Amino acid sequence: MSSNLASTLEFPSEPLLSRGCPPQPPSYVLTATTDGSPSGMSYIVTSIVECITEREKGLRRVFRVKVRSETFQEPRQLICKVAFGRQWFRSLEAEALLYEQKLKPLWGKVVPHYYGFFRGDTYEGKTGILLMEDCGQPASDELSRQPLYFRKLLLEAFVALHRAGVSFQDSGLCFEDNVVIHYDPASDKHVPKLIDFSVVYPDHQCLYNHSEIVEGAPEPSLSEISCHLLWWTFCSSAVFIPRCVMVRGTPVPWEYATDAETLKAHCTFPEFVTEDAIERQIAAALEERARWEQEREECDYGPVRVKRERELDVSESR
Repeated sequence: MSSNLASTLEFPSEPLLSRGCPPQPPSYVLTATTDGSPSGMSYIVTSIVECITEREKGLRRVFRVKVRSETFQEPRQLICKVAFGRQWFRSLEAEALLYEQKLKPLWGKVVPHYYGFFRGDTYEGKTGILLMEDCGQPASDELSRQPLYFRKLLLEAFVALHRAGVSFQDSGLCFEDNVVIHYDPASDKHVPKLIDFSVVYPDHQCLYNHSEIVEGAPEPSLSEISCHLLWWTFCSSAVFIPRCVMVRGTPVPWEYATDAETLKAHCTFPEFVTEDAIERQIAAALEERARWEQEREECDYGPVRVKRERELDVSESR
């Protein structure tokens, strides 16, 4: 194929159609027209592995697919994000432009490798498909129960994203929606990748300027991070030691929560609080620290918890 031709994506029509619609051609051919897409490539979706998500009454879908191309020695399993209609087309096109511009230095490292944004007309109207690397599965457990090395890698990925000028709009760590887990043969480890940049601040100016993340250091304050969006991510990562325990709604430095006598000596209680109530509140704070330490002991050097991959045929993915 000549290098001055636009790249194309051939996608089977059946998985895209609503029930009861008239007969359609076996496949739709969409064309890449954005500047960042490699030119002159053809990609053919040979099978649908599964429909991962379906939103907005089917106008936004994500498929795991098998793809054949002259650029691959063998067929590959990739991800297709599909959008129908002008509103969702524009949203997906904006995400594609992020991949082609600000996210390009992060391809294959922090975010999936990007193969192009393809547009055309289908029975559902104006249609866009974003083709990218399949980076694995979601986690099967919350972030704090993943091993320490993984949590630190994920925090470093968020820092890299912010330095690229992009931030998720959710001020917390979007672990369930924006992180998948990928096995890296080079390191023989599972590593995180960031996905889904449909709801972001695309012109984020992050003031965080530290060069190293020190695991086991005290949890940083907002003034130390200088970015409230990233600070919430730091706090959610469980990479750091908490600064305090709570006793009667008052923070008490973590280092004092070693035993009841030491903790009580650093707390102030109103005169009307009974000794039994004080003992219960001290015990609750010590239990809080004990739970945290037990979780760290169980999880910091344990396995990465990944959801088991499911193989579905086309009929199951509707």
